[in-house]
Amino acid sequence: YSCGTGGSAAAICSYLHHKSDIFTYQVHTLGGKLKVSFQALENGHFTEVYLTGPAQWVYEGSIEI
Repeated sequence: YSCGTGGSAAAICSYLHHKSDIFTYQVHTLGGKLKVSFQALENGHFTEVYLTGPAQWVYEGSIEI
């Protein structure tokens, strides 16, 4: 329903694509609205990537080895 890694990547890609000065993005997923914030470094790296939003238990499983 919500992929935190994908949502964070989408926000950073939007920042890079639009050459923006915005460092906080709202990402809308099937699981709800997420907020992604980050710091962009001059060397093309990103730090302090934070993902906030609702969390809900949707699956439980087990495996026998």
